[in-house]
Amino acid sequence: MIPIPSSAEKKKVRGYNQVDLFFYDWVLSFSNSNRIDGRSSDDSVNGVMEYNTEKEVCYKWFDCLYKMDTHKEMWSLSGSERHSTIDKAFIWKETCDSSLLYDKRILLVDDIFTTGATLESAARILRAYHPQYIEALTLASGSF
Repeated sequence: MIPIPSSAEKKKVRGYNQVDLFFYDWVLSFSNSNRIDGRSSDDSVNGVMEYNTEKEVCYKWFDCLYKMDTHKEMWSLSGSERHSTIDKAFIWKETCDSSLLYDKRILLVDDIFTTGATLESAARILRAYHPQYIEALTLASGSF
């Protein structure tokens, strides 16, 4: 499971990424070993979605994307403005092992789906690392 990140500027103002608040504990509820790197949940968050030995879905948290500040509030933009603003806003975190995505099933999670621009932009980055497929889950949808 890969969360859509907030920009560092927004995280500094809010003090948190709302997507982490919505989904992180939910992911942890699926397994006692949601870490593939052996660190405890108190360490920096890292992991990928995998199957366990019983072929049940086992979600792993993989905070691997960085979002550059777009300097615009997305809610105030039209659909085409959203797409052009967010198009190149995400980059891969150099501290994350991109090989962990190879042939994995990825679930992108975000708070709201309006035009799909954010999820499409993030998925574009992830496709470069050849996951099996990418799906998305949001808590709400709507247009403004």
